[in-house]
Amino acid sequence: MENNQKIYSVSQLYDLKQADIQSKTNDWLTMSRLLLEPDMMIINGKEQAFDSIQLKQKIDGFGEKEDSWLQLKNAEEETTIHVLGDTLFEKAILKEKNFYFWETVYLDYLKTRLIEHGFFSYIRSYEEYLYHNTSDLSKRRSFETAEETNLLPKMKGLNGDVVIDCNAFPGYDVFYKGVCLTACWWLFLGAPYKKLFAKQLLLEIQQVERVEALGEGVFFELYKDPFQWKEEANLRFQQLFRAQLGISQLSYTNGVGLLKQPYIEFAFEDTVVQTVQYQNEQFQPTEKSEASYFVTRTYNFLTLHAIDAVLIG
Repeated sequence: MENNQKIYSVSQLYDLKQADIQSKTNDWLTMSRLLLEPDMMIINGKEQAFDSIQLKQKIDGFGEKEDSWLQLKNAEEETTIHVLGDTLFEKAILKEKNFYFWETVYLDYLKTRLIEHGFFSYIRSYEEYLYHNTSDLSKRRSFETAEETNLLPKMKGLNGDVVIDCNAFPGYDVFYKGVCLTACWWLFLGAPYKKLFAKQLLLEIQQVERVEALGEGVFFELYKDPFQWKEEANLRFQQLFRAQLGISQLSYTNGVGLLKQPYIEFAFEDTVVQTVQYQNEQFQPTEKSEASYFVTRTYNFLTLHAIDAVLIG
């Protein structure tokens, strides 16, 4: 696989007023100019030379029911923002050296936005994202050999073509009940995720580098270096995080299902989520068949009331 040392960042902000949309988009413009020193811009699909005055006039004219797509780029990097009603979708692809130069400033910028209006965010190696989320065989030729692709699990796609079964990968992005479920280096799950996970459940996730409350949500750092994602230990941490959230149980996209013991199981009823987490004798997450303890939680995501219990298996 060829070396593609870039960072891929995604974030979603929600519940924004018109003034919020304009200020947050202007902040994105300022941050993007620091990161990229852009020479080109794209406004709703039309590419042209970068013009900060024209772009700022466009942003200052945004209304409450806006649907606009803006992109800034140079020869190797890009930042994108999509304004859709009261929601902002933001993406960035940055070179490794550039990301680390601006890391403190960029993470402070991102965390401030997430504390105020955070829905979801992640930061990861772009190489890792492509490897775990590219199912088309021909597109994988850009970063791996045919021999490497042949060793990967496959399935039939919607049109009958053979594709890679990305469900088998720890960093595969899936969508369930309107939210993105995945595992990667840096991850934020905001208040809308309470329909699936009690905040305390997220804060108790084990075997990650960091887990902390951030605003109404929780952010995770799974391992130290995003560019060391191919290390066997880091892939295990990624897979264990996925297992602890039950992502494969909640949403599996290959039409077959998962023939593995769960680490957590769910039951949904109106506004109540019931979960059972399985732990070994050291109270570490484990498969159901190996569990010594069963941690049960009944959680009402409207009232935020939770009842927890630990049962001995």
